[in-house]
Amino acid sequence: MNKAKFFLFSFGIYFLSNFIVLSTNAQLKRNIKYGLSVIEIYLYYNHDKYPEFRHHASPVSDDVINIKGNSFGIDIGYKFRVSKKIQLKPFLGYYRFSFNNIDNYVEAFNVHAKGRETTLTPPGIDFPIATYKYFYYCLNIGISGERNILLKRYLIIAAGGAINNYITMYQKYFHKYNDPLFPTVNPHVSKRTDYFGFRADAFAKIFVSFEKFRIGPIINLPIFTLWKKDSIFPGETNNGIRDKWLNGLGVGITANYLIK
Repeated sequence: MNKAKFFLFSFGIYFLSNFIVLSTNAQLKRNIKYGLSVIEIYLYYNHDKYPEFRHHASPVSDDVINIKGNSFGIDIGYKFRVSKKIQLKPFLGYYRFSFNNIDNYVEAFNVHAKGRETTLTPPGIDFPIATYKYFYYCLNIGISGERNILLKRYLIIAAGGAINNYITMYQKYFHKYNDPLFPTVNPHVSKRTDYFGFRADAFAKIFVSFEKFRIGPIINLPIFTLWKKDSIFPGETNNGIRDKWLNGLGVGITANYLIK
């Protein structure tokens, strides 16, 4: 997917999410007969395996890089019914998009390293350092839809899907370089604000109800994930992208409060 396609894709998703958010009040007025509205808080953890890629470290050798990530997030949304069984939820949240388990196979030496080369050269040295984990701290703007599969007085089972849009505002790159003669800030921090990525999920959840409160676990499956490359790594720009299908799993807990 080239830069133009990424721009059109991200703009379309962003426009769709915001259109639904802005139309929430109108939807509520048209569908008030369907009953209760809900404030929902969702706390979750995602584990992802990212696709393998190569970095041409030298004319005669490649670094083959595999990365896994353990990411955390929290969202709060306003959920309302559009039919007797279907609900929509615009939401806003925080997400730490993580790359924290790196395997770098150096073909020329037949060895595995636990870091990824960067373009960072601390004062006093003339070679770049490597990062062994790095995080993108993001604002998450999205929309989800779900359908009740089982609806009882004290038990609800639902399934659905969600669209997430990630806007990064803060980034950290952890490294192991430590020279007392040339002290270096660890982690290295940058504060770039940018549209970072997109994620489409499927999920299933179980609620236990106590009057106006509902709480229960959720299982989340990433269907498609897309994120930007990073100019802090050699050979990359902030406009390049990578993507993946599946290869991940999420778990979390969700709490609802019925407001009317």
